[in-house]
Amino acid sequence: MKCLLWIATTTIIVMTSCSKADERDQFVGTYRINATGSYSLVIDGQTYTEPISSDNNATLTITKSSNSDNIVFVSGFYNAEADVVGNTITIDSETDTQTQNGITITMTVSHNRGTLSGNTLSFTSNITGNAYYQGYSYPLYGNISNVAYKQ
Repeated sequence: MKCLLWIATTTIIVMTSCSKADERDQFVGTYRINATGSYSLVIDGQTYTEPISSDNNATLTITKSSNSDNIVFVSGFYNAEADVVGNTITIDSETDTQTQNGITITMTVSHNRGTLSGNTLSFTSNITGNAYYQGYSYPLYGNISNVAYKQ
């Protein structure tokens, strides 16, 4: 009887101590990000292209959500929630509106699934939106290549 009780207790201890590793842990940390690309604005059939690049001190910080097993928060150069599965991350889209010199630009940045390989996180982003000037709307679009290195 003691042997049976010992086996049952040992089995319970082993079963409860073998919890699944949290996939988000590999993503948590601060990254130095290098984002490069461009966006184009089309006005009256003429295309104007502007480069996009992060400065040398741009960072991303990834932290775990306490409310969900697969959600992390991305802040810094981008600011959004993201979903982690294995070594991939899917960052939610972000929309921003800014007005400067009488031109209002509304831009949505949609991030493609990223992959973490060692300490390097790589993903691309697509830009869509419109520029509004003197009652007219002009389409804009672009792409960004993102490579972030865990510090």
